[in-house]
Amino acid sequence: MVKAFIRIAAAGLLTMHPGPAAAQQLAAAAPAWLQSWLSEPLPGHPAAQPAVAAVAKPAATPVRSANHSGPDWLTDWLSGPLPGRRPSSRARPPRGAGAIGQTVPWPKAYTPPPRPFRPAFDPTPAPPPSLKPKPGRHATLLPDLELSAGVVWTSGVTTWNHDGTSASSALGNPSSELTYEDVDAAVLEFGAKMKFGRGWFARGTAGFGLAEIGTGNFRDDDFLAGQVLFSSTDSPIPETDLFYISADVGRTFVRTADDRLSLSLFAGFQYWHEEYSAYGLYNRLTNTRTQSDDTLVLTNSVEWSSVRLGALASYRPSARLQWTADVAFIPYSAMHNEDSHWLRTGASQLGPAPNVIMDGDGFGFQGQLGLAYFLTPRLAMNLDFRYWSLMSDGEITTGVSTSSPSTFPLNDLDTTRYGVQMGVTYAL
Repeated sequence: MVKAFIRIAAAGLLTMHPGPAAAQQLAAAAPAWLQSWLSEPLPGHPAAQPAVAAVAKPAATPVRSANHSGPDWLTDWLSGPLPGRRPSSRARPPRGAGAIGQTVPWPKAYTPPPRPFRPAFDPTPAPPPSLKPKPGRHATLLPDLELSAGVVWTSGVTTWNHDGTSASSALGNPSSELTYEDVDAAVLEFGAKMKFGRGWFARGTAGFGLAEIGTGNFRDDDFLAGQVLFSSTDSPIPETDLFYISADVGRTFVRTADDRLSLSLFAGFQYWHEEYSAYGLYNRLTNTRTQSDDTLVLTNSVEWSSVRLGALASYRPSARLQWTADVAFIPYSAMHNEDSHWLRTGASQLGPAPNVIMDGDGFGFQGQLGLAYFLTPRLAMNLDFRYWSLMSDGEITTGVSTSSPSTFPLNDLDTTRYGVQMGVTYAL
């Protein structure tokens, strides 16, 4: 250790000189044993050129700056870190560099990697809000419930005809044709839908007639053989009673990941009842009024009990709008119709009312196309157009309460109703 310090001090004397001439004089004055001793390498260091030789023969050794003169082991030792200090991040210039007039390159500044481009507005549309409330700390296991209410402006027509040729060959086929047309009504409609797990749901709808819109018309045409019209009357219908109720159970089979498109199948039951009251008589063949409009001439009541099989599709092009299509096929519908001819209630005529009764079965179709606008994720306004049509055939019995009732084939009895509904839907 002592030897190392002495050699460092001696080397320092050689480096602390005012110029090359003074260094040569100092090296020449040093004894030979000192020059040899200083040129020996320290343990663990490679052999280096003698400092004196470097000074005495400058042409054979690269010219160093004043800060880098001295043996290599001394330069390495002086450039090392102090005890307890971390090494400097700056790279040490290579050996031979740092000569006077040369520039030591510094490490390049750190350049962070480029960040991915993120637009200020994300063009990807956000998923539409759902009527299903977000789960919270008060969430329960009860099924989702949606309630709806609205008003339906609707118009309808019911017509039937029968074949009475079995009673008289002078009659045509059809022998009589009765039509209840332009029977408009405003209906108050309520609905509910419950959603269960695995896509199952149950729903129900009920409609109650509020008032007659305008005045309908009842036409009664009678035909002889060859379809010769021999009687035709008109009667206004100021009163229309309408009621229906339906219940369905279904399941959603197709649903996209973003809930924009869904398709469900369902099966259910519907009861549909309409009743008309006609007043007065106007003979179309003679252009005369035979009964005033204050006289009740006929009441017709028709009931349909139907099985429904259908599909429900919905499409949501945006967060606010939703299109729905509700289509149902009626594979079977039981029909019951009662006619009360109030001017023909005598014992020799049709007897007490109801004096004409029809029973049969048939099929039909019901369709509905709707648009919903969501004010909030829970509340939506609805607008839809609907079309219902049922057709049947069966038997007709006249003079039901008389001693000799008559039964004839019922060619067909059809009821059609269409209209527009406006309402709201709210999710609890």
